[in-house]
Amino acid sequence: MNETQVKVYFSLFGDDFPINEVTRRLEITPTESYKKGDSISANSSLRRKETS
Repeated sequence: MNETQVKVYFSLFGDDFPINEVTRRLEITPTESYKKGDSISANSSLRRKETS
């Protein structure tokens, strides 16, 4: 018998907000997060333009 699979996508974007506080209040652990100004990759000088 086949089972139904569901995927939910939830995202927040902004200049700066406390990721840990959002995680605590929503009780949802993010699969990915980053802050404005973080490097996009280890070998890149490009920086994130927003917190997510």
